[in-house]
Amino acid sequence: MRGRVIKIVFETSLLTKDEIKRLCEICNEKGVDFVKTSNGFNGSGTTEEMVRFLKENHSSKIIIKAAGGIKTKKQAEALIRAGADLLGTSSGLAFV
Repeated sequence: MRGRVIKIVFETSLLTKDEIKRLCEICNEKGVDFVKTSNGFNGSGTTEEMVRFLKENHSSKIIIKAAGGIKTKKQAEALIRAGADLLGTSSGLAFV
């Protein structure tokens, strides 16, 4: 996979913490570049708790993209404080 950027979408609201932790281990072993919390179409979207959990279980080299259900500036700021490196939202213009 040299020379390629690898992004994995977890759909965290559909997984148990044990499943997410195992996926984190696999991503760490395989050298994944990005992990995205959700695509926003399944379940409740991303949470601060989940971003913190991912941050604790991923290599510091993996970029965490929080996505799914981010509707307010307050929510976006909280996800960044929790450790999200990037945000995926269709409401970004309203935050500015």
